[in-house]
This record gives sequence, C-alpha cells and structure tokens, in this order.
Amino acid sequence: MNTFSNKARLFGKGVAGIFVVAMLSLGTWAQDSTVTTMQHGQPAFDTQVKNAEVVYVEGNDLVLKLENGRVEHLAVPDSDKFTIDGKEVSVHELTAGTKLTQTITTTTTPRYVNTVRTIEGKVWHVNAPNSLILTLPDNTNQVYNVPSHAKFVIDGREKTVFDLR
Repeated sequence: MNTFSNKARLFGKGVAGIFVVAMLSLGTWAQDSTVTTMQHGQPAFDTQVKNAEVVYVEGNDLVLKLENGRVEHLAVPDSDKFTIDGKEVSVHELTAGTKLTQTITTTTTPRYVNTVRTIEGKVWHVNAPNSLILTLPDNTNQVYNVPSHAKFVIDGREKTVFDLR
C-alpha cells in the first residue's frame, strides 16, 4: 500500500510539473506575434517568337530545323494540334517544308512578402550579428537568431542588431 501511495504522489507531482511548464510556455508564446502581408506587383510580359521548318515527319516523330540552324527531334502526342492557314492539323498531317511559328508569352508577377514579428522584452545579451537574448515580461530569457536583413523598431526609430544594448 505504501509503494502505491508513493507512486501516486510521484505521478501527481509529474502531472503538476508538466502543467506548470505548459503554462509558462503559453506565457512565452503570448509575447511573440508575427504578421505577414503579401502584395502583388505589376505583371511583366515577355513574348518570344520562334520559327522552324519541318524537315521530316514519320508517325509522331517530328524533326525541325530551327531558325538558329539547330535540328531538333520531337515526339509529338496526337493531342497536340498545329494551326496552319487557319486550320487545326495533327502531327500526321504535317509535311516536309512546312514553316511553323510558335509564339511564347511569359507573364511574371512579382510578389512582395513582408513579415513583422513583434516581441516584447529587454535586451539581456547581444551576439551581433547572429543572435540576441531577451528577458521577456515573465522574467524568462529567450535566445533569438537574427536574420541578416532584420530591422528593430525601438522608440519609433529603426535599428540593426549592432545598435542594441
């Protein structure tokens, strides 16, 4: 009976310890928030026109001579269609000497991502430029790795990790 009560007491202390650690962790998480915004810029368009001449066609095999003089072999699926004189034709209907033009338009839209992480704390130690240790409002210390592009706003002024004291 005595062994059972010792185990129960140890189990109870273990559960209480885990609860305390979980509550302290929740306090630490509450002092750290991140907001990410994303903006899309104006799209840019790049159009290329490629010309080629059919040299050889057999089944789905197509051999083209490109305008730069290179010869290219393509295995063209039956589902691909070519527009010749306003008509859609398959690879089987192409003949040697047919001129092909391909227009490729590439659209690039820049995306600007800005992440702001807000942490309340007092600088305890700085190891510039890589990391710093903050004392959080709950009096715990936390190590943070500092990215090279990070900026800090202190009293409304922007600073780098080298400016922290």
